[in-house]
Amino acid sequence: MSGDVETITSPRSRTIREVPEESITILRLDSMLVNPRDVIVQGNEIFISDPSTYSIKRFKLDGRYVSSIGKGPGRGPGEFTGSSDFAVDQSSLWIVTQRRVLKYTLNGVYVSQFDVENSPYRIAKSDTALIIAGLTSWNPLRLHSISDSLLVEYGDELSEQGGPLSIQGHIDTDESHLYYAMKYASFVYHYSPEGELKRIIQTIDKLSVPSNKRETNTAGQPVMRSPDRDTMVVDLEIDRGLIYIDTYFRTPYRHTVIDTYDLETGRYLSSARLPTSIFRMDVVDGRVYGVKDTSIVVFDYPDSE
Repeated sequence: MSGDVETITSPRSRTIREVPEESITILRLDSMLVNPRDVIVQGNEIFISDPSTYSIKRFKLDGRYVSSIGKGPGRGPGEFTGSSDFAVDQSSLWIVTQRRVLKYTLNGVYVSQFDVENSPYRIAKSDTALIIAGLTSWNPLRLHSISDSLLVEYGDELSEQGGPLSIQGHIDTDESHLYYAMKYASFVYHYSPEGELKRIIQTIDKLSVPSNKRETNTAGQPVMRSPDRDTMVVDLEIDRGLIYIDTYFRTPYRHTVIDTYDLETGRYLSSARLPTSIFRMDVVDGRVYGVKDTSIVVFDYPDSE
């Protein structure tokens, strides 16, 4: 672990609350989405990334289509051929794609772009800046001003957990503080606005970082592949003083459990188990919006009442 940084441990068993199937609303968007990857709710609209159509789709909260953001495949202004994450605030939207960050208005007007050297992978908007997580073991976290100037590089501590797979994860912000949840291991890192590591939360599943699998491709050449784990963290969200951790379980059946932790203390609080599985999610005022196939699953987290 990292020096004298406070480490919060969690219990070994969950306090489970079931999410009844009848309490879930499903927005079926099959005709508009191909392969959605993430969802963000901003105001009275839902933004959904759909890399297969080279766009971010906008919908009303009831699922009515509004518009698409993105100028199609390519490397020209406003164009991209793939995206790994996006962020939204009250007036702008940013897309991470191939060492670039593209900026648009919420109405889909292309504004600008800037280059990022650290293989950008995740992006989050704080009160005053953009935080970009890259797939590099050296300083994988970068704080950029809204006008794209690099302000701070940090995050070397992440690789201490076990190599390259420790820098695959999910990020979100509370005001200007950053929270980073590892995909393959049970750790959440809390950073100050200046990039100082404040706290490490060891979450409830107690998973350690695995090693990549060594395999042989069809040409007989050795290749390294990410592990195929039965349990992995698929998202992290901050909402109303809580940290929400979205964990996918393959066994004994495919389902999702969302754990909550107190934002101030890092202590585990409770868990909600869904009768199905979702991947990326957003949480707004205790309401969860989750991506499942070409639909959005909507329900109130049991502790939010």
